[in-house]
Amino acid sequence: MPTNKKPSGRPAPKARAAAPAAAQVKKGGKRPAPSGKKGGSSTAQRRASVELALANRPSAQEASRFAPSVAKSGVVSPALAEKKRQLERSMSSDSINTHLNTRPEKASLSGRGIHPAKSTDSDRITHVGYKLGREITKNIVKEHVSKKEPPQGKAVAPAIAATSKALDRRLRSDSLKGELLNRQDAARLEPVGVINAAKVSGRIAANAKKLERKMSADNLKSLLESRPSLDVLKDYNIYPKHSTSIHNQLKTLERKHSAAQLSYLLDSRSERNDLKQRGVIQNDSVAPSLQESQSTISKHLRRKSLETSLQSRPSPSSIRALTSNYYNDGNADTSEGLSWEDEGEDLYYEKAVEEDYEDDSEEFEVGRWEGQRSDDYSSSNASSSDPYNPSLPDLDERMVYAIALRAAAQLEAGSFINHMQKASLKEKILDGDETIVRVVVEFVETNDASKLMLVFQRISQSN
Repeated sequence: MPTNKKPSGRPAPKARAAAPAAAQVKKGGKRPAPSGKKGGSSTAQRRASVELALANRPSAQEASRFAPSVAKSGVVSPALAEKKRQLERSMSSDSINTHLNTRPEKASLSGRGIHPAKSTDSDRITHVGYKLGREITKNIVKEHVSKKEPPQGKAVAPAIAATSKALDRRLRSDSLKGELLNRQDAARLEPVGVINAAKVSGRIAANAKKLERKMSADNLKSLLESRPSLDVLKDYNIYPKHSTSIHNQLKTLERKHSAAQLSYLLDSRSERNDLKQRGVIQNDSVAPSLQESQSTISKHLRRKSLETSLQSRPSPSSIRALTSNYYNDGNADTSEGLSWEDEGEDLYYEKAVEEDYEDDSEEFEVGRWEGQRSDDYSSSNASSSDPYNPSLPDLDERMVYAIALRAAAQLEAGSFINHMQKASLKEKILDGDETIVRVVVEFVETNDASKLMLVFQRISQSN
């Protein structure tokens, strides 16, 4: 029967022999050389043993089957952690020994100039010169670095660099908060198109965009299918009917024709003096940019002056009373059988008489405008200083004055003359111009209003 003997705490002889070697390996020492070989195992033998161990190592599936923690990269079982450290230390020691054993000799390094030899003084001087050169180069670099100006805006002492960074972050944060507070509302951004007005959830935003693109593509396809043909566009003059090969030449000819027409119009335009005489250019002292404003102001002033004159003009009843009193005094000739009712609707007592009669009639002699009858005309009167030699009909000053002023007013109303030309013509009428008097007399005799208007227009434009 087997007996249950407790194992003694003392190791076996073989174990006691192997214990010092294991302790030495554990402390980082070299492994003992196997029996029968001098000088220990060589590098080739160790490499062969490592390759053999690698070839016999278990696969990842087998390792994960027995120890799941072994198959994980970077994870070592606690039971193997100490062995792993010992193995790494041993591998490092073997690598250092290999490099030391295979390093070149000192003589070969000195021959190649890698290691300075101490045998001669020249070699020592070379080594010292090499060190001095390195020190000089280092000092030159330091001097250049110290003289280099720091970049503007970033010259911060190292002691306050952290505070400077924190302050920059605080400034950026405050600036961002200010922009967020001053940003526009979504209600104002939606009409502009910055924010999409459609309320779409974030989950279906991508599908919504795809659907919009699909709808746009379908709409474009529908428009392309329903677009008019080329013949229809030609009928509506949208597309040129001529050949496209001569389109550029046709455009060039059209531009040349337009340029020639413009050049002809520029060559045939009126001179500045002619425009001044016709009243197109009224004032040279006003800049071209202000002429339109000046014209508007002048029209406004004339309108106000006309309104003031119309408000202060005499009533028709007062004019009729004055005229009837004049005829009742015997100064007018009533042999022609004309009554006041017939003359009240005539041309002689219109707007011109109402505006100018009371202001200007007293400045002129009554007999200056009066004609003389042919039977009373004598040779003594013909040889007198009166400039009006031809016999005139029985006209008084008021009738001639009214006819002339009325004609001038109608010329201005019809835009045949401007207000400046009318003022000049009015001065000639009030001065008793001989040509004006003759034309008025001919108008009374022949009733040719066109000739009267043409002569008055020529006289006003001849100034």
